[in-house]
Amino acid sequence: MRWSTPLRKRFAVGLGALFLVCHAVVGPLLLPARALTMWQYERKLVKAQESAFGLLDQPLQELVLVNAPDFYFAEMLFLTRVARGKPPAEFEICLNGTLEPIVLSRLDVNTVELAPEGGFMAAPFNRIYRDPTRPMPRSTIYSFDTFQIRPLEINAAGEPMRAKFRFRWPLNHRRMVWAAWHNGRYERLKLPDVGQSMRLESKGP
Repeated sequence: MRWSTPLRKRFAVGLGALFLVCHAVVGPLLLPARALTMWQYERKLVKAQESAFGLLDQPLQELVLVNAPDFYFAEMLFLTRVARGKPPAEFEICLNGTLEPIVLSRLDVNTVELAPEGGFMAAPFNRIYRDPTRPMPRSTIYSFDTFQIRPLEINAAGEPMRAKFRFRWPLNHRRMVWAAWHNGRYERLKLPDVGQSMRLESKGP
């Protein structure tokens, strides 16, 4: 159906009026709330940072966060600490960027397996770190100076659902400080014995 000229004109006027209301009326009304968004994010970040690094009580300790709201949050948690001139840990890593329930299994003295509900990409913001056109191959070992990651299960979209992490130190070594998110802050995590598993429920925002 072809629109008549008067109908197109009325549609254009109506659309322009809608944009005017959104930008000139609704926008300014929402500005105070939107301006508080980063302030609230900062408060959340500081609380998480203080609780996580507050668990370190010896020199040369390595901080292992089992989870975080997303990987960007964990990255900012580490970077903003350095930016404020506070000492970092000897080594820092976040294993999983989602607060969905996780099954954590102790495979051996140096290795844990993580199976987060919905996979490692469950938080939408995590997808900025992974090109969807490049699926992750299964069982490829990603080696770093202090640990290795091996995906064990990949979904149809090429996203990791389950993976194991092997560290250079025994997991219960005094250098290793394990923490998990609980009610908006980090708490020390006691890992299960070798061959055992535990389910982590991250309550709160």
